[in-house]
Amino acid sequence: MIEGITIPGVMRIPVVISGSWSTPSKSLWEGVATANEPIVAVAFLRCQKQIDWGCSWRSNEPAIATRVSFSGHANSAFVQVVFSIKGGGSRWTSTLPSPTYRPEIPATASVETGTVALLARIEGDPIIDLLGLFLAKSDTIGGRNHIWHIRSCFHEDLSPLLKEPLTHGRSGKFED
Repeated sequence: MIEGITIPGVMRIPVVISGSWSTPSKSLWEGVATANEPIVAVAFLRCQKQIDWGCSWRSNEPAIATRVSFSGHANSAFVQVVFSIKGGGSRWTSTLPSPTYRPEIPATASVETGTVALLARIEGDPIIDLLGLFLAKSDTIGGRNHIWHIRSCFHEDLSPLLKEPLTHGRSGKFED
């Protein structure tokens, strides 16, 4: 299981995630993850044993956008679930318990950089878990096109599940 995995040696700073369902149909949850210094993130979307991941853009901002959206036909419980943090994310389809179902996402939640946290669970068929890993920007190095990687001094102690997302590319998938 990926949630709870901690990266040894990285900065530990609090990140507060706050947001709400913002559209009349409540198909879009918009939030912001805020820390006291610039942060980056990896958005993980877990469906059964597969995890799709996407890295946020690297910027100088201490606050980054977080979004969950449901798209589908009106009055249909079959939706595409999209989860992203600052431009990095993934999507999956699920049949929700009802067309009006929305997962409980706290208006405010606190997590800590360096630990993978479960942010929400979509109780559909299949069940989809939305997880996030936030890092202090200073624990990363930048590359072309806003792509970032964790600094090499942390590579040796990385969990095998986190090696690819934190050292290669912008997005991908693996088995949990």
